[in-house]
Amino acid sequence: MARDKRGIIRTGDFQETYSNITGEWSPVLSYRAVAGFFFLFPDDQDHPINLQIPAKETVEHGGTGEETFTLSHRMVESDGLTDDQTVMATKGDVIGINYSDDQVTIDHDTDEDIDVYYLVGEGTARIAYVPPISVGNASKVVLQKSFTSLNSVNQFDTESQITLTRPAIVPEKHHLQLQVKSDADIVFPDNGQVGEIVLPYKARRREDMPVGSDRRVIEQITN
Repeated sequence: MARDKRGIIRTGDFQETYSNITGEWSPVLSYRAVAGFFFLFPDDQDHPINLQIPAKETVEHGGTGEETFTLSHRMVESDGLTDDQTVMATKGDVIGINYSDDQVTIDHDTDEDIDVYYLVGEGTARIAYVPPISVGNASKVVLQKSFTSLNSVNQFDTESQITLTRPAIVPEKHHLQLQVKSDADIVFPDNGQVGEIVLPYKARRREDMPVGSDRRVIEQITN
């Protein structure tokens, strides 16, 4: 009997990162299924996911202590996250957030640029299965939602309100991507303080798959 390996793909597990093309659908993260395994991503309430999308914006601080900045894109106040999980600055201290006016107040004593990461409400995200070029270029979307609908709801681990729209099967060496369409620069900070991806999966060894099923699976999800 085949035994499935269970695990979770998190933000830091994606092997490739990209700069999104503003205003166009483009990938920002890509996970390549390891050789020898097929990955199944379920779509039921027993396997909820986390998908919180952050934007990055650089502000110019005058080094005068407290300074308030109006960000270029709409901020989202999350149901269930604290303010420090929603907005962060790479320098100085965030001492105030005005979600209604898209403003953040930073206390800093040095005249320098500061990167601000925040959960953003302008744009749409999707998780898509993308085959390698050798198989074809037909992708299949397994989840698509607006940033607001994702970033505003409770996504606490097993209590998350988000699940995939349909199950995804990713054969070995194929790709699962986070793609976005937004005018904001979508960037996940290195420390993971703002923005998160959690995708539960089951992995089955290639040799445990029924003979010929790998090709049928590939054809099914790429046609």
